[in-house]
Amino acid sequence: MSRNADPCPLVSIALATYNAGAYLGEQMDSLLAQSYPHLEIVVSDDGSTDDTRARLARYAAADARVKLLPQQDRLGFNGNFARCFAACRGAYISPCDQDDRWHPEKTARLLAACQRHGGAAYCDSTFIDDAGRPLRQQGRARFSELKVMQSDPPALRLLFSNCVSGHALMFPRALLAQVGVVPEGGYFDWAIALAARVNDLPLTYLDQPLVAYRRHPAAVTVSGPPPRAAGRRPCPMRWDWRSARPSGASSRCSASQCCSGRCRSPTCCCAFSA
Repeated sequence: MSRNADPCPLVSIALATYNAGAYLGEQMDSLLAQSYPHLEIVVSDDGSTDDTRARLARYAAADARVKLLPQQDRLGFNGNFARCFAACRGAYISPCDQDDRWHPEKTARLLAACQRHGGAAYCDSTFIDDAGRPLRQQGRARFSELKVMQSDPPALRLLFSNCVSGHALMFPRALLAQVGVVPEGGYFDWAIALAARVNDLPLTYLDQPLVAYRRHPAAVTVSGPPPRAAGRRPCPMRWDWRSARPSGASSRCSASQCCSGRCRSPTCCCAFSA
């Protein structure tokens, strides 16, 4: 994967939403305030039941950089991001959570790191609470105080201990072709980081906290054990990121195994989403 010769390539911010609540406006405003001029904000909403989609539609009507994808069936966390990535047109993709706050220079600085080294890049983050106030997580104020974060981490270390969070990542869109299928209970950011290192693509760490990562009761975690909705199993669907389609036998909806949102089984993981 060669370095991009375009000094100002299109960057796609991939925002996956579901019932974003009170946090959406602050995040959207921080995205629209990015200093980097050549970007699009691609939004995939996973069937929100609150006013998230209506608010997103207002942002899209007011700013041509915001691309709100058509409504869909429920896809779950990984599926929603896969759909969003598939719609991105930029040479680089920057995944985005719905409830954080980005530093105005985040896109510009991560892109510079990607172009300088010819690969992907990720940055540090601080923690904030539901009101946007600084927060200490396990007594620490930054991600880098909880995990060993470095440039070009060995693939074997990433396999057992991921240090690359999606909200802090930027990667070449072409890398998606190397990711393949994200397995049951997996995380897309982990798979992308691992694909980069397995294919000897540089993965540069930028020791700057360019995201205020919000911690609140309704947040979906990006670390620890596989995600669970209350009383439900981890998501059984595997996503092929090259096609943004479910992969394998578990892709069909049934009462016992489903992520499409069509079933109503109390043991199904349909309620889990971004």
